[in-house]
Amino acid sequence: MLTRDLLRCRTAGGIARPSFVDPRDPQLLHFASQLIALYTENIGSKRADVESAAAQIVNAKRDLKLARGIQKILEDRCSYSSSDDCDYPALRRALFTRTAALFREAELPGSIEAFHERAIEGEEILARGVYADLPENERLTGMKKIFPSELLERYNTSLVQSLLLSSSELEAEIAEEDPAELRRVFKYLKFFRLLCRAELVPGKKEKNAPPRIRLKIDGPASILENSQKYGLQLASFFPALCRLKRWRIASEVKVQERSLKLKLDETSALKCHYANFGAYIPEEIRMFHDAFRKMETTWEIIDRVPYLRMKNNQLIFPDFSFRNSATGREFDLELFHPWHAGRIAERLDEIASDPESTLLIGVDRACVRGDDALQERIRAADGCFLFRNFPGVENVRKALDAREMRDASLL
Repeated sequence: MLTRDLLRCRTAGGIARPSFVDPRDPQLLHFASQLIALYTENIGSKRADVESAAAQIVNAKRDLKLARGIQKILEDRCSYSSSDDCDYPALRRALFTRTAALFREAELPGSIEAFHERAIEGEEILARGVYADLPENERLTGMKKIFPSELLERYNTSLVQSLLLSSSELEAEIAEEDPAELRRVFKYLKFFRLLCRAELVPGKKEKNAPPRIRLKIDGPASILENSQKYGLQLASFFPALCRLKRWRIASEVKVQERSLKLKLDETSALKCHYANFGAYIPEEIRMFHDAFRKMETTWEIIDRVPYLRMKNNQLIFPDFSFRNSATGREFDLELFHPWHAGRIAERLDEIASDPESTLLIGVDRACVRGDDALQERIRAADGCFLFRNFPGVENVRKALDAREMRDASLL
């Protein structure tokens, strides 16, 4: 992602217009190819040497901000060696103390090289470099492969992401025929744990047209705690929208302390680079699936629906769906993590007002810390429970059993 000093954006009439580049521009493709080749050929070199060589290519460009921005995107794909997990300053102090004592001896080694060998004798770590812990001495160990045109596409997407870091709210309207693509977008929302309200757009739908869904995602400017981290997650979510055939966004962002409107849609030709995200499963979810599968129960995790439709066209994206193989009953589970606390009471009200609801909720204790009344209300509701960090399979099984028993008693 780009830093503020590398952001290229025009403003007119209170609108922020990112200065996108043409990914097919021959000169820019040549420049991107040069940078990629330089980093690829210098794997194993010191960071300072790589940056010095790259500066010769970058500084030759007329638009330095653009050149440095493209370089920043490529740098983010690089990995550098980290120093050994030891106290280099303490090792250096000890080395300099021994060196001073050696220098005061009556008979010094005959040459600088011999003096160095004697001073460093027995030092396995410092023998590899007295200042190896400094950033400029880190070595380039690898770079994720990327094509020149892809690097330019990533640059364009990063311009938008950098603006969204200061967003107060992101409003998006999407339409997609493929349920799998919709499910993937909702999966991104859950993965980045964003505060989102979703609803079907009212009005007459065109024949054979997919339903339009409006997403209202809180931005970092509206979050009281960890706003910087939340802003990064919102910006990281944005490329997922670019996978869809029809999308548009509107947001209020800050550019040089000015509040501006950002408006974009699919005609911007931005590309999503999360090609393999659909196959990625976070470790905590993988562990939950494995543990639930091994547990002796008639409940099983299923792939049910991409979203649940509630009252007033509101939509909910469940984290998990379950089926009881013995009774055929199906339920959905929505998890509330930090940042989601404001929606918990509202969701409890919705469940209480709809006896046919299939929704269960689990709430991270961090959301309700200090609110004893809300904690008690969650414990008292059948199918609702508290957890810490991520729910355990036993808690989920108990919640499913409790909800099924309640529903059976109402029949």
